[in-house]
Amino acid sequence: MENSDTSTTFDLIVVGGGSGGLSTAIRAAELGARTALVERDKIGGTCINRGCVPKKLMWMPARQRVEHANLYRMDITNEPALNYVQLHRRIKAESADLTETYEKRLSDAGVSLIRGEAEIRSADDIRVNGKTLQAGKLALATGARPKRLDIEGADLADVSDDVFEWTRLPRNLLIVGGGYIGCEFATILNAFGVEVTLVNDQGQLIDQFIPDIGRMAQHHLEKQGVAFKFNITPDRIRRSDEGLTTELSDGTTLTTERVLLSTGRQPNVDRLGPICDRFDIADSGALAIDARFATSVENVHAIGDCADRLPLTPVATRDGKTFADQHFGSGADQIDLNKVPSAVFVCPPVAQVGTLPDDLDLTRNDGLGSGVLKPEGEICHGYATHFDDDRLCGAALVHDSAPDMISLFAALVGAPDARRKLRATPGIHPTFGEELVGR
Repeated sequence: MENSDTSTTFDLIVVGGGSGGLSTAIRAAELGARTALVERDKIGGTCINRGCVPKKLMWMPARQRVEHANLYRMDITNEPALNYVQLHRRIKAESADLTETYEKRLSDAGVSLIRGEAEIRSADDIRVNGKTLQAGKLALATGARPKRLDIEGADLADVSDDVFEWTRLPRNLLIVGGGYIGCEFATILNAFGVEVTLVNDQGQLIDQFIPDIGRMAQHHLEKQGVAFKFNITPDRIRRSDEGLTTELSDGTTLTTERVLLSTGRQPNVDRLGPICDRFDIADSGALAIDARFATSVENVHAIGDCADRLPLTPVATRDGKTFADQHFGSGADQIDLNKVPSAVFVCPPVAQVGTLPDDLDLTRNDGLGSGVLKPEGEICHGYATHFDDDRLCGAALVHDSAPDMISLFAALVGAPDARRKLRATPGIHPTFGEELVGR
């Protein structure tokens, strides 16, 4: 569904139709800006097509299988079967439906959707399909892509984008990388019956979180059957009669049917044409921006994962609206990234927000933290909160409800009377929530 507008001059041109680009274009058009969006691939970007939506749809049956496995070990229920082919079809259908929905939203808002690859020289020289477009302002929302390791045979491995194209599951799998992506796919694919080994170049998982979060995630994954090798990197991947053989830095080899590289993401700031050489790049590898999302090039701005912000869908979506309000509306301020919560969908999920000391203990029992960590692994949850006087600095949760509950704590970060409010609030019994309030 494309707008038939044949104009070449716009108030705003957005390059990239992922979460940030969609949010930017739709809001700007609602505010009266003549807006075009350029997209070379499917509308929805990583989140809808190759990220959070399809991965969450995979995680939901994976979580159910983990829970059923615990009940099966206790002779309470039978272990359920998995129809992976049907799951794959449902995920593709859901992504297609969402893409269609967003295309309609663009059309309804009056945004001109232009299909093609943008080659950019400046805001008033954007070339798409042989046509030159001009914009009063240009917003780059080109996202990021999975990184590939610079080792021999890296092209034989898969990256996260590829997993969503698998029509059958491998018998066994080596995952390289212990961050969000690696841990979530280890959880999902292990639950689906794949024999998973995860190697990480550090000594802990999910190093964006406090160490206790990583330890508890590792505890669960090990109980579910995932094997780990820490402080190890792959040196080479080669094809063998049995599959793919990965030579590791400790001198050992591991042969698996597939290898999945989960070694981070690279902002898409190097494929935009001649303008690339004019950008200031931040330490993150993304485009350096100011409080109004301006890059180092006049009238060129950046939103989402290609900008030096947190590479999270809610941040990209909110930043897109903020940019539009700043430049075409009555103004707005960027959200405080310290108040942005994060979650990793392992089983059970983990979540964190704010500033926390690394030595925070999720299994203590002193009113600020509490946890249950049973060696047999049936139940394992915990939480910790960190205060400066009565002001909440941050919180960390490990529980099935952690991704939902962490947003409430994000709303309290920085609040001067947060401790009093939490102590004054009764919880519902029996729930995990009652452990965090009324104390």
